[in-house]
Amino acid sequence: MEGRSIDQFNDYLLMHEDGYYVEEKEEDQYQETIAHHLETSEFTVQEEPTPYSLPRPQPIIFQQTQQWPRNAAIAAEAIHRADYQCEYDNSLPFFISKQTQRPFMEAHHLIPMQYQNMFEVSLDRVENIVCLSPHAHRMIHHAIDEEKEKILANLFEKRKDRLQQVGIDLTYQEVKAIYHL
Repeated sequence: MEGRSIDQFNDYLLMHEDGYYVEEKEEDQYQETIAHHLETSEFTVQEEPTPYSLPRPQPIIFQQTQQWPRNAAIAAEAIHRADYQCEYDNSLPFFISKQTQRPFMEAHHLIPMQYQNMFEVSLDRVENIVCLSPHAHRMIHHAIDEEKEKILANLFEKRKDRLQQVGIDLTYQEVKAIYHL
């Protein structure tokens, strides 16, 4: 509880009810909640970017560090928009989800939420969330640098214009630095 007020602690405990999770610490729960949203939500196809002014979320203070909440419903929308296809390489291994009866895909924030302080707009938005097969998602987190860079270059090239349209303006070199490449 050290470093958090009672209100911050209560907010942290209650945010899961609204489908919010902090990055990395609760990845499995986050992906499961996304699958639940994919199963139970109706989506409208929207090609236009979400509003530029989508406000930056408030951080959660956890173990004396700022962490930024991710909304599973937004990630589900990103997977739906990608039509359940891996945005890096659709030939990579995947399986059919028992829950959705569609290819099981995972959501990945191209610009990680831990860098939210660099931006006035929210990073938790469809334009910044890519749909990846579990294999590709593990690769972007755990592969050797050469493989990570190949994936990152591919995804950034596809998303850079959409990111820029919503106020997430970075060069590829800056993105590589974020990924420590």
